Amino acid sequence: MIIRSRMIRILLLREYRRLLKNPSAVMLIGLLIAISLLIATGSAEPKGEMQCWVVYWEDSDWISRLKTMLPEREQIRIEPASSFRQVGEQLIYPKNSCAIEIRPSRSPSTDGSGSVRLFYRYPGKDPNVLMPYLRWFWPASVHYFGNPPRFVQQTIPIGVPSRWAATPLDSLQDSSVADLVTTEITTTALLFVVQFFACCHLLVSLTSQDRERGTLTALALTPVSMAELLTARYLFHLTISLGASTAILTILQPSALTQPLLWIVLVLTSLGMMAVGTTIATLCRTQTTAGLLTLSYMLGVGGVFYLSTQFPAFDQVKLAMFERYSLPLVYLSLKVPLTIARAPGLAPLLILVSVWLAVAATLFRRQGWR
Repeated sequence: MIIRSRMIRILLLREYRRLLKNPSAVMLIGLLIAISLLIATGSAEPKGEMQCWVVYWEDSDWISRLKTMLPEREQIRIEPASSFRQVGEQLIYPKNSCAIEIRPSRSPSTDGSGSVRLFYRYPGKDPNVLMPYLRWFWPASVHYFGNPPRFVQQTIPIGVPSRWAATPLDSLQDSSVADLVTTEITTTALLFVVQFFACCHLLVSLTSQDRERGTLTALALTPVSMAELLTARYLFHLTISLGASTAILTILQPSALTQPLLWIVLVLTSLGMMAVGTTIATLCRTQTTAGLLTLSYMLGVGGVFYLSTQFPAFDQVKLAMFERYSLPLVYLSLKVPLTIARAPGLAPLLILVSVWLAVAATLFRRQGWR
């Protein structure tokens, strides 16, 4: 069936005017953007001066020499590893700290050059915060050894275990809630709530309202086709979803705005949410029942995700849910740059969303307008 652009524009204008008459319908989106501002403001609070810890496992003349050569202005402290809480082989440092870990080597060489392993630990995403302290550490070490020592070296963010450190599960079990709630997790949660509200809850509410008032039946008697009606409605709610998502990303993580994979996943998730909302609005005769079923769907998704951690059988149920693929993809896109070819779970996400769209369009065309 041919979709006429002029008819789409008329239907989009209708949806826009409906929203202007009921601006409270998108109040939650404004609240989520305000929460993003609060989170960004809190994380942007001025931090104290960076503290660098030089941590050693075995005392030696080298460590004693480093202690005597500490600079006066730099915030550098030399402490034994026993001074810090430890998970496996990974140390837990105070906030706003970096570290130079002097660990004993598991296979020291005969000349002593490989007798230690150096781990340079830095907070956040910028290893350059270590540079002021390395400008002291390396000249002091060369002064002691007489020539640049050939140490085994590795630069790792704080909180990321090395290949000798504890397992991620150990780190998670020993971490506090504040340590686990990162900007990426918070942004992923806010984006998912925005998509659910704009593309599922709001669509169900407006569609059910049209059915109760008989507006959909009246539209069916006009030259407007069901395909044009669905296309205009989907474009309208997709615009709200992507607009709010853009605002949240601009506030919390502007670097992610240039990630193509992130936008593909957001569009697919929004389409999946709209397909679910269309199906619910089609099957329910009243707005109250449709709204209740929409919230039940959201609770059901959360319940399956939780039960899958307790009972392996629910893993099979989760495989049939597009949220199982979209949420990790959004998080990974925020965490590290990913190419579309290397995105895990993108193909199953596309298939599941396509199935939902086909089911929703078929149901709506048969009985959704009545």
